[in-house]
Amino acid sequence: MKKEILTRALKYIDSWLAFRAPRVDIPGFVVAISHRNKVVFNKAYGYAQLDTKEEMTTDHLFRIASQSKSFTAVSIMQLVESEKLTLDDPIVKHLPWLKGHADPRMKAVTIRQILSQSSGITRDSDDCDFWLLTKPWPNEQELKKILLGSNLICDSNTEMKYSNIAYGLLGLLIQAITGLSFDQYIHKNIIKPLGFKNTGGRMVEDIADRLASGHGRRDTGKRLPISQTVDTASLNAATGCYSTAAESCLFYGALAVGSRKLLTDESKKNMQQTLWNARRSDELREYAMGLEVEHINNHRLIGHGGGFPGHKVSTTYDPKEELAIALFANAIDVNPRFINKGIWTVIDFFANNYANKPSQDTTHFEGRYMCIWFPVDIVASGNRIVCAYPDGWYPFSDIDELEYVDEESLKLVKTNAYAASHELLKYEFDKKGGVKKIKYGGATMLPEKKYMKALT
Repeated sequence: MKKEILTRALKYIDSWLAFRAPRVDIPGFVVAISHRNKVVFNKAYGYAQLDTKEEMTTDHLFRIASQSKSFTAVSIMQLVESEKLTLDDPIVKHLPWLKGHADPRMKAVTIRQILSQSSGITRDSDDCDFWLLTKPWPNEQELKKILLGSNLICDSNTEMKYSNIAYGLLGLLIQAITGLSFDQYIHKNIIKPLGFKNTGGRMVEDIADRLASGHGRRDTGKRLPISQTVDTASLNAATGCYSTAAESCLFYGALAVGSRKLLTDESKKNMQQTLWNARRSDELREYAMGLEVEHINNHRLIGHGGGFPGHKVSTTYDPKEELAIALFANAIDVNPRFINKGIWTVIDFFANNYANKPSQDTTHFEGRYMCIWFPVDIVASGNRIVCAYPDGWYPFSDIDELEYVDEESLKLVKTNAYAASHELLKYEFDKKGGVKKIKYGGATMLPEKKYMKALT
């Protein structure tokens, strides 16, 4: 992606997110964007702690939960490269205590099947109230007991069946082969080589005061705090990591073929290959090895989401464009994928229209204008000028097309039949060329700052 396209898109994203943040029911969130392995956008919004009104910062840490699985997958691929194992090894080859499993199918479960979420192993066990934080997370002996006491839920290698317990098993595999715990291994072989200062593989006391507070649902009329200082013990390889939005972008960027980081290109291509379709309504979502694969417009994105009680995260990376987007939020009921996808659609609007040169300069029409009914963003890109609607996570999903009339007027040439189709947007400028107000289909709208000032 050309730098000038991204610069133009980021300018809009900055304005749009600043507008959205105080108008949504999210305590706080952080958005980071990286391009060619450099962070080009990193902004925090709202509060890290609602009760104290502590402001969110880009340095706040989040429990990234299932993004830990991507770290686990990289670790396993490194062990494959060092010939310590192969992807098609049965897991019992390296963890012989599993040979005593009552279900004979367990003896054939392979490392590849576990990585690709097709092992058939139980998702979280038949007593997983540790996810509710009402009981401790299982230690190593308890994890082994869960595994030995649970038959496969379905035959392996027949469908995608998500399992945190299976990824906990991979953590035990890493420990058995290397003598290092999961967090020790990734610190030595992933975090340190990438130069990260804000990422780790398990909860430790040293980071407690840097964690953004978690918040529950609004079931009691307010969001109750949820502790983030919980040790996920033997399930660290499934859900124990923490990070910042910026370092999450850079981690997935390191998986780009040609980056010469963490893995060989062949291992990266193998890791990113779609192995299963993820059943999820009508969306095209897939699973590779420790990576979710999504398709947004023309992008094939790799990355992962994560949900820990009180924290929700989503990072997606386009290897072709070398562009990553991370959305980290501190409330249990936020859908970070939805917002992440919305940011991609904004970038796509500018990228898809940039090459078409305009016949007139329409930049003096641009801006955000408001009235009691709604806000509109007048945005020019290439030869298009449109009305976008910033009061949502997809401002360019239902845009109105505008046409240049003269230096003080635009015409609504494409809009819905209930709107002021074929009517004018008339501008009134001050002596310095700034917009005083506009008439949008006859209704007066003010520039955002003037409108907000008038309200006070």
